[in-house]
Amino acid sequence: MLRSVITALVLALPVLLVVFAVLMAAFGLSTAVGDAAAARVLWWGGMGCLILLTSDLILLIAAIGAVVVGIMDRPAIESSRVSSERSERDEHRS
Repeated sequence: MLRSVITALVLALPVLLVVFAVLMAAFGLSTAVGDAAAARVLWWGGMGCLILLTSDLILLIAAIGAVVVGIMDRPAIESSRVSSERSERDEHRS
């Protein structure tokens, strides 16, 4: 489940980046031509895309952090399991 979330976030990152770049280029073009209404719409569209891009980065960092925490917990569980099995074997030998 977490891997599919990370995959989606990673794939959305370049898409959002390209959309943001296109919107900002169109904003610059419409500003240069003098179309203030289109420039305003493109500006706010670009800012919305930038907010989505930032949210995507934050969620990606959080998801990768969750994977790392999950990986870091596994060896501790396995080592405690191994030590409990060793103590059971020692009890049986005695």
